[in-house]
Parts: sequence; structure tokens; C-alpha cells
Amino acid sequence: MAEDPKDGHERYRREGDHICLDLRLRSPRQLFDSRDPAPFRDRDLDPEAEAYFMEALEELPRKAAVKLVVHFTEPEEAGLGPAEIAAAIQAHMVHEEEEAGRRLRRFMRQAQVGAVAALAVLLGCLFLSGWLHRRMAPGDLREAVREGLVILGWVALWRPLESFLYDWVPYRARRREFRRLSEAPIEVKFPDQR
Repeated sequence: MAEDPKDGHERYRREGDHICLDLRLRSPRQLFDSRDPAPFRDRDLDPEAEAYFMEALEELPRKAAVKLVVHFTEPEEAGLGPAEIAAAIQAHMVHEEEEAGRRLRRFMRQAQVGAVAALAVLLGCLFLSGWLHRRMAPGDLREAVREGLVILGWVALWRPLESFLYDWVPYRARRREFRRLSEAPIEVKFPDQR
């Protein structure tokens, strides 16, 4: 199928409606993290392989259908056939999607706790500002202390508000990217399979 020059993703091969993220390796052992002691199907992908898929996905439109294609130059090993490798890749992506969801929920809980603490600081500063305003003699010092406490209270809200408005977005985006990869078709090719 000819590539659509309008989509701007000429560096990726197309198969039908899917944009293929092709990864070429020597053997299946290169695809998985050798430090991971888990059984093969539960192993983590090598960080560089995962980074390649994630970075390639970021270059594509959000709605683009993708397909993961892994090419090996060495022949298939016993027990490490295309079906087992594809299942292991998908299991990794599903696990990472779930982990990204847990990180997002943990972040939001921490942001909520921070917001409650910041609100308490703001209320305390406003109360103290009013109390000092009534107790101190009029003058520049009283106004400086009062304004300083009000500013301190609002500054305490800065970080929690930033978390609620902006900082959660990368967590959600990462989760969405892993979901796309976990739902993508996966094809594994060895030299004897053309």
C-alpha cells in the first residue's frame, strides 16, 4: 500500500489501516530485560525496546491504528515462538498500563492531601493575619506582616493547584500510550517466516 504523504509519518511502514512500529533484533533474548528473573512470559521488555515503542507512538496521531512488528535475524528458539513472544509483549504492555494507572491514582491522592494541607495553611494565615491586624498598632509593620501572611497562604496553594491543573496530564498520557500498545496487534517474524 502506498504511503499517504499527507500524514507526515513516512518513516513508518503501513499495512492496511495500521502504521507498523518495526523493531529489528538479533534474538528474542535482546527483547527482554536479562536482569528480570521472572519466567519468560512475565519478563519486562528491555528498557530500550520499550522506549523505542513509546517514542515512536508519540510521533503518531492519537487516533492512528498501530501494529507492533518485531523482526529477528536469528532462527526461532524452542519455546520462544512468535505466539509466546507476542503474548509476553502484550502482557508487559498491559502490566505497564496498570502500573501507570496506579501511579496516576497515587499522584492524585498525594495532590489531594497536599491541597488539604495547603488550604489549612491558607486559612491559618488568613486567621493569623486578621488576628494580628486587630492586635498590632497601625503602621507599616502591621500592613507588611498582614500582607506577608496573606501572600504566604496563597503561595502554599500554588503547588497543589499546579498538580490538579497540569501535573497529572503526563501520568494520564503515559497510561493511554501503554493502553494503545497493549491493544495493538503484535506480529513476530523470524528469518524462516516470510
